[in-house]
Amino acid sequence: MLLIDDHGSELIRAKMRICNTYISLLGRISQQEAKSVEDEQKVDDEYLITIEGIDFYDHNSLINFNRIYNLYYQCLESGNDSLRSQCVKFFVDYHKYKFIHYFDVQGYIKFIVDVFFDPEFDVFSNMSSFYTGSHLPTIEDIYNRIINDKRKLNDNDHQLKKRIEIYQECCYFSKLVSLKFDHTYFYQKILNPSNDNTVQEQINQNDEIQLKKNTNTISKILSNSYFDWHGSMNLESEYSLVKSPPFYFDYEWIKFIKYGWSTERINQMFERVELLLIFSDEYDRDRSGSKSVQRRYFRSQTFSHYDQELYCDSIEHDGYLAHLPAMPNLKRIYFGEYYGYKSNYSSFLTSILKNTPNGDGHGIESIEISIHKDWLDNPTYSNLDFLETLLRLHSNTLKSIEIKYICSCDDDMVGLIRILKEFIPTIEEHSFSFKLCANYEKLERACKDDKDRKTPILLCLLVLNIRTLLSILLRIIFSILLLICLCILVYNLIYTVI
Repeated sequence: MLLIDDHGSELIRAKMRICNTYISLLGRISQQEAKSVEDEQKVDDEYLITIEGIDFYDHNSLINFNRIYNLYYQCLESGNDSLRSQCVKFFVDYHKYKFIHYFDVQGYIKFIVDVFFDPEFDVFSNMSSFYTGSHLPTIEDIYNRIINDKRKLNDNDHQLKKRIEIYQECCYFSKLVSLKFDHTYFYQKILNPSNDNTVQEQINQNDEIQLKKNTNTISKILSNSYFDWHGSMNLESEYSLVKSPPFYFDYEWIKFIKYGWSTERINQMFERVELLLIFSDEYDRDRSGSKSVQRRYFRSQTFSHYDQELYCDSIEHDGYLAHLPAMPNLKRIYFGEYYGYKSNYSSFLTSILKNTPNGDGHGIESIEISIHKDWLDNPTYSNLDFLETLLRLHSNTLKSIEIKYICSCDDDMVGLIRILKEFIPTIEEHSFSFKLCANYEKLERACKDDKDRKTPILLCLLVLNIRTLLSILLRIIFSILLLICLCILVYNLIYTVI
């Protein structure tokens, strides 16, 4: 039997009262935490409604990026730090394999500067893994915008210095001789309340009237013409020479699609496009010998050779190209200087073919592609997987396919046969022209090695097209020779008369 005296029982009762109080307190805390979690979930649910159609894992879609770009500023106004943090992280990941020749530099710089002044350090800290590259004009612009910005940070001294240290690393401020970066000066400029970057411009009223008249006259001509795009296009501006979206689009112009544009505005810019031009950057992938990259700014406007190496490696990465929105009136595609080392360019073209409507007067009518090899005849097989999508979705509207091998390998012919033999009934049924410029001996050898009974039929179809091309070429040569003979004959007659 356990005996407990009065003092001991009183001690036990006191401990039990403390435990009950502690348990009650824990219960109230748990209820408060549960309520807090529910409130946070309600807030998140509210934002999920506004971000429908956004994918934080899609680092290719141009429209998806702009939606997330705009979402950051919406969350900045509403104070949703968690979602804003995701937007900054996405911005960092999206630009990992992209370069200034394929995106809006000014919108890019604006976001970087705005995140520097983000009120929450935890949101800003996502930039610690960011890399701007060593493009001098871009870095100088970021630096100057930050020190001349009128916004002030409420961070304590330590956090502000930490922000500066992070940008000093990811934006290379300390490595730019032209900036003469000084940590103390940079710190003081950010705290200086007198910074003012306002610019005002005035236009003479008479000049404005004349400008509007000239603009309207020229815009009527351009609206129904193929024209080159040399800068940001604002269809709503009364001073814009262009009042309608373009009829053709060169992929180089993707840098003129502004960050922050709405989905509707981006779609509007592509709604009339009939012709798409794409020139691959894969030539720059080869870094053998003293060969220089075709993107000249890497040689003249960057201070780090690492940027050029990263560019060459990124060309064949899935995240290198921003995928375009749907082009409902797209008819023709020209793909130049294609190597097809990996699948990223083929996937890019596949996304275009899938997004292009293929009925009710819509659909691809012609595609032309020129295929190249490097000095070692690589790649041994140029990826043509997009052909399957083209023939499956657009065979009803196709009028011509032209594949021109500047140089080809045996594996090219084997791969081409593998794709095309599955579509022999489609090729026979539809009357589109299939023009193949390639090494006939390699094609014939690949057909003989393929044991499929369909292959001889395919060979006949392809050879027929090759011979058609040769026939046309011979006719042209014959016509030229005939013209030369006539010129000589006329010259001799005139000379004889004289």
